Amino acid sequence: MSEDVVELLLDQHMQIRDLFSKVEQATGKDRHEAFGRLVRLLAVHETAEEQVVHPLARRVLDGGDGVVDERLHEEHEAKQMLSKLEEIGPDHDDFPEMLRQLRDSVLLHAHREEHYEFRYLREHYEPARLQALAMAVRTAEKTAPTHPHPGVETMTENLVAGPVLSLFDRVKDAVSKAMSSSDSNQTGPANEGGDVVDLIMVDHREVERLFDELKSHPEKRPLLVPVLAMVLTAHSRAEEAEVYPVAREKAEQPDEIAHSQREHLEAERLLAQLTRTSPQSKKFDQVLDKLIDSVTHHVQEEESTVLPGMREQLSHAARMKLGRAFLRSRREHMGEEPGEARKEHLVTQAHNAGLDVRSSASKDELTKLLARKRG
Repeated sequence: MSEDVVELLLDQHMQIRDLFSKVEQATGKDRHEAFGRLVRLLAVHETAEEQVVHPLARRVLDGGDGVVDERLHEEHEAKQMLSKLEEIGPDHDDFPEMLRQLRDSVLLHAHREEHYEFRYLREHYEPARLQALAMAVRTAEKTAPTHPHPGVETMTENLVAGPVLSLFDRVKDAVSKAMSSSDSNQTGPANEGGDVVDLIMVDHREVERLFDELKSHPEKRPLLVPVLAMVLTAHSRAEEAEVYPVAREKAEQPDEIAHSQREHLEAERLLAQLTRTSPQSKKFDQVLDKLIDSVTHHVQEEESTVLPGMREQLSHAARMKLGRAFLRSRREHMGEEPGEARKEHLVTQAHNAGLDVRSSASKDELTKLLARKRG
């Protein structure tokens, strides 16, 4: 399958992180070289987001204008910091500390984009559209900007020879030209919804892909763990809030749902532990393996019992309606941390697990009760 724009930008987030490390560790000419590469990648990446991701996000996100405006403000601040770095140069005594501040700002910005924008693009836009946008960004990356200033010997020196903000403007022109060539392939937002069984299985495959990435590319773990936490937590909460109650009552699967809910509780405990564990430690691999085993077992059981039961017991119209509710709920829970559910959701989890709970039960009481029911 062709690369889509979300995959491309996530990969660029990793490249940016790696380049920050190289600039920090390098000295002399090597530092100038690495800084030039970082400036160019940031120019292409941020401009592509401004012209590709943010306009799409404004259209489909609840409160999209506010979310995008926050990201644009962060990007503006980063450009100003980058401009100051260029002004003092890589050899200045203040360069390392200012670079660290820029790095922290850019990586936090990337984390927020992944939480609040990237996921929704795949929900609302057809794969062909996202793939066309990726091609546009790649085209811009190849064409922007390559012609040297007079007296500048190398491309890297050229990239940092002029003002950083001028560089962003030149990249913007390249992105605009590349975008215009992809407009004929544009499609609007996909119809929100779908058969809830299919939507759940798509999420399962996405989680499995993230597990593979975490195992195969340890260097990506600092950025992938927050993405996994976001995807898996939102998926589980949406299932618990919308899908499990329907499967429990209308699909007549109370025992299966109680078992699935207990497995969710255990997986969430492990996921919370993973987010608190250093990706460089041996313990991380141990916790990750336990989480993968737990989720894999749960997915196999759910796809062999609960989901087939829903296909059999629920009409197509009911599954489509439930799919819309599942997506809405998943959006609402996006960004929540594992192990930090609200009280009303703890009550839902308890009911799914087959527990009778008092309406007056406190959050602490519910948490302790559910801890004893983990699968």
